[in-house]
Amino acid sequence: MWDAVFYFDPLRTQDQVIHYLRLPRAIAGAFVGAPYSLYLFAKSNQ
Repeated sequence: MWDAVFYFDPLRTQDQVIHYLRLPRAIAGAFVGAPYSLYLFAKSNQ
């Protein structure tokens, strides 16, 4: 997987799938999940 991220080869199908589909989904999940987990943590400590 790290080869697809750091050494992207546009001719390899596996690299395209990781670069265009899986990586953006993982980044979006981190941006959505981090604030949500902080919200739940703060709510549970009230």
